[in-house]
This record gives sequence, structure tokens and C-alpha cells, in this order.
Amino acid sequence: MMDGSAVASFSNGDPPLSLKASRTGTWSGTWQARNTRNPRTTVTVRAELPDRTTRGTAEVTGGLRTNESFPVIASGGVVNSASLIPRSPLAPGSLVSILGSGLATAKLSSPALPASNEIAGTSVTVAGRLLPLLSISEDRIDAVFPDDIAVNTLHQLIVQKGNSATVPEPMTAAAAGPAIFTKDGAGQGQGMIFTVSAGGTKTLADPGAPAKAGDSIVIECTGLGAVDRPAPAGTAAPDAPAAQIMNRATVTIGGVAANITFAGLEPGATGLYQIKAIVPAGVPPGDAVLVQVTVAGQTSPAVTMAIR
Repeated sequence: MMDGSAVASFSNGDPPLSLKASRTGTWSGTWQARNTRNPRTTVTVRAELPDRTTRGTAEVTGGLRTNESFPVIASGGVVNSASLIPRSPLAPGSLVSILGSGLATAKLSSPALPASNEIAGTSVTVAGRLLPLLSISEDRIDAVFPDDIAVNTLHQLIVQKGNSATVPEPMTAAAAGPAIFTKDGAGQGQGMIFTVSAGGTKTLADPGAPAKAGDSIVIECTGLGAVDRPAPAGTAAPDAPAAQIMNRATVTIGGVAANITFAGLEPGATGLYQIKAIVPAGVPPGDAVLVQVTVAGQTSPAVTMAIR
């Protein structure tokens, strides 16, 4: 069989793997088992000739054993650090998280900016570029995407730990992939949305300190895309003036559009954005009013804030 298709599927729930043909008719692919909870796994290969009428199936069942020392990226495990939604588009300059197992030998963070491209032997590469790392642990890496990475493109991301590397994990870069940080860090519920007093004091707009119409608020987020004063990934964003996003942003609170006074990079930070807005009149009061951000046609998952 010199052409056609051959796809391997796995009873442990791992994603299917398309095999590639050699000039001798041998088909092969590299499978890195991600789910090893069930020690018995069946691998099924389905092959088909180009005429789509000639096909065949073969199966083999064997055992799996976890290799704790080998790094593994979870399927769809390259995510926006605010939303943590698998396989969502990721924007240049945003904070991203890589989820998996065996990704690092210790829990460590970059001590200061600019962030290092390697911590304790762990590094991350995408599109041939090393990513600045903010923190690493056995099951999660937080990093910053390059601000000039090609958008509308499928890239491959690899984690290197010492002499071991993960199988490349596909991820898509887009002009924007907005998401609002949440209080619990899981991407749901109370958003990191603060009222700002005339003196500059920030207070979380939760049920204990709800916002009201006319209040100034700050929304902490990431994934808003290109800015007019880009800072190299992993370095502190500029201040005076702060970098503003190039694409138009909109914010809705309880379905009502809010007036935005600033949308751009958070000065002194990396990978973090903030939106400053005014709470509009007419928002139905509640402890969990939905808030969403839209940039370049991409809308963030909804989070909540309290309005009275």
C-alpha cells in the first residue's frame, strides 16, 4: 500500500493518529500515550486505498505503563492562561499555559523580568522560537507567546525537559483570543474585575463590594493581540504612555455595551492586558452579572461581576 490513508485509534481515549507512508509501503507514526489509567489498551488501525472502496482493519492489545520521567502535553493542553479552554485560538503576546505531566522536575518561577527561556532544564519551543517562562511545575508551565508569531496558522509546540521532549502539540495562533482572568484561576465565575476609586484604590467587584452605574472599572485579561508599542515577550510592558491594542475592543456587562477608556498591556507586566471601562446604566443588578470582551471577531468566555 503506497498511498491512501491509515489512521490509528486508541481505546484509552487518546486522540487518533494519522500514519505516514514510506517509499517501501511501510506506514508509521509516533504515539505518546497520554492516558495510562487503564493498563490494557487496544490499538486499532484502519487503512483505506484512494478509491475508498478497498479498506481493512487490524487490532493489537497490550499494556501501558506510566513513565514518570517523560514529559507529556495533555491533548489540547496548550491554552489561554485565563480561560484554560482546550484548543482555543491563542494570540501573539498573550499569557499561555501548557498542561500535562512530567513537564518539570520542580515548581519554580522566573525571579524577575525579563523572563528566562529555560528554568531548571525545562524549555518550550513553538514555531522554532523559545518562549519566555514565568513558572514551571510537574503539570503546568506558564509562558508568554512571541508578539510577532504568525497568525491564522497552525503551529507545533514542544516541551523539552533535560534530554527528553514531548510529541509536538498542535495549536492555532489568531489575531486575538481574549479571556478574562477569574478569582479562582479556573476561568469561570467571579472575574478579576475591579472598581477604581478617585484615589486609585482597586476593589474587586464581587457581592461584598458591587459596582454601580458610572463606576470606573479595570478588567484583567489576556489575549487581546497586537499593540502599538510592543514589548519583546517576557519583558516589562511600557508605561507613559502604555501600549494600546491595535484592534477594536468591545465590552458588554449584562448585555449592555460599556464605554472603554483604555485597552492595552498592563504596564510593568508581561503577557497581561487590562481594559478600563465605565459601568453603563441599565445593567440588571445581581451578584453574577455576565461580562464579555470581544476583539477582532473573537469573544471571551463569560465571567461575572456584581452590580447593584
